[in-house]
Amino acid sequence: MDPAPDLAPTRISTRDLPSRDRSAVVREVLGRKVLRLEIENLPDQTYHADLNVQPLAGIKIVSGHITGGVARRTRDLRSDGNDDVAVAFSLSGQFVATQRNEACSIRPGDAYFGSTGEDISFLHLRNEMTTLFLSRSELAALVPGLEDKFGRSFRVQSAPVRLLRHYVSAFAQPFSLEPELAASVATHIYDLVALAAGAARDVAEIASCRGLRAARLQAIKTDIAATLTRQSLSVEAIAARHCLTARAVQRLFESEGGTFTAFVIRQRLALAHRRLSDAGFAHHHISTIAYDCGFGDISHFNRLFRRRYGASPSEVRAAAA
Repeated sequence: MDPAPDLAPTRISTRDLPSRDRSAVVREVLGRKVLRLEIENLPDQTYHADLNVQPLAGIKIVSGHITGGVARRTRDLRSDGNDDVAVAFSLSGQFVATQRNEACSIRPGDAYFGSTGEDISFLHLRNEMTTLFLSRSELAALVPGLEDKFGRSFRVQSAPVRLLRHYVSAFAQPFSLEPELAASVATHIYDLVALAAGAARDVAEIASCRGLRAARLQAIKTDIAATLTRQSLSVEAIAARHCLTARAVQRLFESEGGTFTAFVIRQRLALAHRRLSDAGFAHHHISTIAYDCGFGDISHFNRLFRRRYGASPSEVRAAAA
């Protein structure tokens, strides 16, 4: 379901539309132009969507909340010749996908594989989801028997499915990426989708060393960001949560030319800098901010901060006042 050639990263919300124009805009713009789907309200409900549309080096990522509607890839819309592979995740709530006369209820975390070259529909009561649209020909070169995968769900217990969901979430917001980075991210996504769907052996070996590694590292970085202020944050704790050894985590950071410790320190310093520049934290002592950002030694914090920003914490605070 390729977007129009000039479609830029976009946020679309039906709640921003005037009531009198909502149905027409949803049907013609969001449905037929952007998503290439026929959208209908469910009985006694009004379709609402708050979506981010992120084109990414030939992939399209659509993510957000959808309520009260059915979206169908009808015969008329299929005349555009598009035959992408749709990989849809439920992040919260459930949706029902139907293809080849089989309905499949997709639970939070699971993924659904479908083809936009065939009749397909998605029924949404109230759920949050992310859908990838990928080139069928590119994916078919990686996955033997791709045609047999359509209309099936893949469970979140699968490591590639779980890591794919987390990896894509980092790039689902509408913003522009440098072409080189976008191409790299797209390659990693294809790797992960291929692994989830059953890649050929030689492809799986490459994908495991490339896309799977990138996704694991991204998931770990997200975990670090969520636990950055904890004094107990350690490589051992992170490794245990991701079912890896501490050495395996270290190797992931080394693949980028860095270390786990250096990454954590940079993130903690950045958090401290944001708080010192924020008037909302003006009544907090600098030592309190340092401790709350995970630093146990104020002298060590001051040295690291000056080395990183070329100014002391107090100077940064004064400049922001």
